[in-house]
Amino acid sequence: MQRRGIPALLLNGRMSERSCRRWSHVPGTAQWLLGSFETIYVQTAADGERFRALGAADVRCIGNLKQAAPPLPVDTKALADMRSVLGTRPCWLMASTHPGDEAIITLIQRAVAARFPGTLGLVVPRHPERGMAVAEALIRDGFKVARRSIGDVIAANTEIYIADTLGELGLWYRLSPLAAMGGSLIPHGGQNPMEPARLGIAVVFGPHMFNFAELSADLVTRGAALQVPDAQGMASALSDLLGDSAHMTAMGKAGEAYANERNAVLTDMEEAVLHRLTKLDRGNEP
Repeated sequence: MQRRGIPALLLNGRMSERSCRRWSHVPGTAQWLLGSFETIYVQTAADGERFRALGAADVRCIGNLKQAAPPLPVDTKALADMRSVLGTRPCWLMASTHPGDEAIITLIQRAVAARFPGTLGLVVPRHPERGMAVAEALIRDGFKVARRSIGDVIAANTEIYIADTLGELGLWYRLSPLAAMGGSLIPHGGQNPMEPARLGIAVVFGPHMFNFAELSADLVTRGAALQVPDAQGMASALSDLLGDSAHMTAMGKAGEAYANERNAVLTDMEEAVLHRLTKLDRGNEP
């Protein structure tokens, strides 16, 4: 691009502390590479500081495009069918689980069901092919488990339903009034909490949300999410929320409001790109 005089922008830039440390060992290469971009639009102020430390000249913080993503899609018939199955049964959701989360699910389900008998736990593995392994682990712990991928039905005595299919996370978020983020109580880095927040769902996560650190902090500050220190804290928080519908609803509304504000990120990014294209159209630039 440099040889041919093609202008370039870097959109939605992210630079972790680890990547910054690695690039700092080859400062000349880092500066040459980042110099390929006229402007670098970053997700957070911290990202901007790291890009500048590596020699980027024009760095601007607009925000994270992922935060402007539309709500996750849903099959309306599947949603209606599942709502009919669940009825008024209380439920909680752990989204995008990873190895190591199964023991946490066990603790949460036991704690919640002790306060609210009949509560159903909805578990969505991050990788659906793990559905069988997750089911086997929970069955060994004494739970009545059903799996979506093999057509199991949710019976009256089903305690945990494993949604081990692809592309249906939007369905499960719409069925549960609150969601726990998988990978946040183990050092994985969590999953995107904006997805449930955008749908008006109360969000709870553990201490390991480093992949979404700024977003998670914002949601907590805005009252849309709770951060807990450990699995016991997660179990207590979910149980308390199920018993306090007003607090749960208020968290969901705060999450929706925050998500709607983030929609401006997309507009700002579009304007930045269109401004650069306009300069090309006028023939003022190569």
